[in-house]
Amino acid sequence: MTQGAVIPIEGKKPETWDGLSREQLHQWFEKRGQNLGALAGYTRRSRSALSQWFSGQYEGDEKAVGEELLKVKVLLTETGAQPKAMAEHYVETSIAKEIVTTLKVARLDRDLAVIYGAAGQGKTVAALEYAKRQPGVFYTDLDYTSTVYTIARRLCAWLHVEFSQYHLDETLERICKALQGRDLQIIIDQAEFLIHKSAAGYKTSALEFVRTIYDKAGVSICLVCLPSFYEVLVRNTRVSDYILSRVGIRRELRTCTDADVASWAKAHGVSDEGAIKELAQRKELKGHLRKIQRAAKKALRMAHATNRPCDAAMVREAFGYIF
Repeated sequence: MTQGAVIPIEGKKPETWDGLSREQLHQWFEKRGQNLGALAGYTRRSRSALSQWFSGQYEGDEKAVGEELLKVKVLLTETGAQPKAMAEHYVETSIAKEIVTTLKVARLDRDLAVIYGAAGQGKTVAALEYAKRQPGVFYTDLDYTSTVYTIARRLCAWLHVEFSQYHLDETLERICKALQGRDLQIIIDQAEFLIHKSAAGYKTSALEFVRTIYDKAGVSICLVCLPSFYEVLVRNTRVSDYILSRVGIRRELRTCTDADVASWAKAHGVSDEGAIKELAQRKELKGHLRKIQRAAKKALRMAHATNRPCDAAMVREAFGYIF
């Protein structure tokens, strides 16, 4: 399995790209070691945007993204894929196992779950991989532009129900009816964007929408977020009164371990024990897997470019370019 997996949903659009459906085009790239992380580097699009495009949920210029991906396909056909060691892969770290276990338990108990931890711990990677492996799981991630309509539109596309922007209450009823009595699960990543702070306080319409789905449909909903979001849930009375009492599972993620760093590094082509130790023991990176990944990938590229081994000295040199 690879990082940034596309979550198959029903209702994908029928367009073909160079004779391939979106799913076939995604498979074409994966067979050549080009997952969403690698494609993001070629196209300058985010992994989440590409995931939404492949699954038919992208709300931007779909044609432009498709044309960019076809250019990448032509490039790879002519020159061959880049080494897999440079691409990102899903690695089952202790944090990933903790996230997957929490998601499984939440689904069994139809719980509203909150999983929170610092940035760079691999929350998104683990949630995406879980969603790819488990049938009946809807995954979506939010950003600062997301609104209640964003969530409603994506859920309607997944469930094959009509979306009405001007009759949101009717749309909500259709979503809940489609979910009721079914063994399904909804994962909302970067859930901190369910609320927006303004001069008048917190705007919580998107969070209220999700809460209503949980109340009426009775399916598991998992919010993956930063600690700041959970703190708002706890400290803000207006928010906590109607959401915190419904939380069945709360999971605070610990920092990654030296063993996590070693597993990730080896999976991505760093085999020198000195280099791995250097990555794990760097004080400014302790517990922050994303920064460790940046340093490791920079060292790998430098070693490839200079035809030198990716050892502890190369890792130390890479830090000079990053920090």
